[in-house]
Amino acid sequence: MTPYNSSSNKENCTPISSNCVIWQGPDIDCIDLCNGDSISDVLYRLALEVCAFQGEVGLSSVDLSCLIQVCNNTPAVPSTITIPIALNLLASRVCCLNDLIDNLPTPGTSNYEEPTLNLATCLRYTDPATGLLVTSLPESEYTTLLGLKLCDLTAVVTTHTTAIANLNTAVTALQNSTGYVPPTVTPKCVLPSVPTAMNTVLTAVETQFCALVTTLGTNPQLGAATASQCINLNSAPTLSGGGTMSGISGWNSTVTNLAQSMQNLWLTVCDMRSVMNGLLTCCSQSDCTKFVLAYTVSTNVGRTAVTLYFNPGSSLPVGYVDCNVLGSVVTITDGVGGIFTGRAILATEVGNPSGVTYTLPGTFNVSQTYTVTVAGCVKNSAGTQTCEKSIIVTNLPPCAIVTGVTATLT
Repeated sequence: MTPYNSSSNKENCTPISSNCVIWQGPDIDCIDLCNGDSISDVLYRLALEVCAFQGEVGLSSVDLSCLIQVCNNTPAVPSTITIPIALNLLASRVCCLNDLIDNLPTPGTSNYEEPTLNLATCLRYTDPATGLLVTSLPESEYTTLLGLKLCDLTAVVTTHTTAIANLNTAVTALQNSTGYVPPTVTPKCVLPSVPTAMNTVLTAVETQFCALVTTLGTNPQLGAATASQCINLNSAPTLSGGGTMSGISGWNSTVTNLAQSMQNLWLTVCDMRSVMNGLLTCCSQSDCTKFVLAYTVSTNVGRTAVTLYFNPGSSLPVGYVDCNVLGSVVTITDGVGGIFTGRAILATEVGNPSGVTYTLPGTFNVSQTYTVTVAGCVKNSAGTQTCEKSIIVTNLPPCAIVTGVTATLT
């Protein structure tokens, strides 16, 4: 066939199909073109590659508006974007940013404004001068605060590291030890006084303590024994002389432990021994054996008066009179602070069936138990022989009378 150069002389050529023209060049693997392919296949594969390339390098969907947001001298983005236009915009933006960086204010100069940074939650603190919570700081102060916190953490870590190392050493020593060896102590009484393992001494102490509890009683039992002192013993008259028990030297008016209770017990025993000595002296003579002191107690309805009946029950030796012309001492108490002291002439009252009545002061609590103590003392007419006896009688308050009961059944 004869080739032609332009469309003006193609009529002079003999038309031939492109399918009949054969590619006689080398194989081109990237477009899958082989020697011997028709020109139609060659042009088709080239066209596909061109279309694919056009799709890959097309810039119509690229948003380049950000390239002109900071720099005012950056060219406007045209509607149709080509590679040269995009490269030109990028170059303009780079140059603009370079100028901005060169013109940034230098820290320490007058036109430099230090930025303020928000503090992390764990770094916030209360200003001691204003009492307000600080949530942001200038950059330099923020940096200083971080440095101080880092130093604190470093100190804590160093301390913990040392402690961990010491603990590791201790644990290693414990792991390597042959076992626990209890220390030795030297007992004084529970075992022979020689160095002995502490656990052995402890076992002996426990054994001795249990035996002591068995002998003395438990703490509740000791407490109950301590509280067993006679009611109103503090205000009771002494048996061996004038005054009350609380007036005895060394007496404990308030008993809170066994030692105080024992002290009061011994003082009471000594008081009783003194009386017993007098009784032995008295009773060695026949007339004191005839001195009998006994009486009953009654009260009026309001319990404002107390009557003592010595007849029958009491008796005096013939010829004996009261040691005191006023009579023997009568003491009445209500147990809560009320106290009355009177006299009873036994020589008269022993034969008086009407009894002797005492009007109590208004301070008495009529709902309490009354304790009546008569310290009897008689002597012979010559005054050479004295007989003493003390008797205590209690008078309980009457029980409340139930006048009616109302019940509701549901």
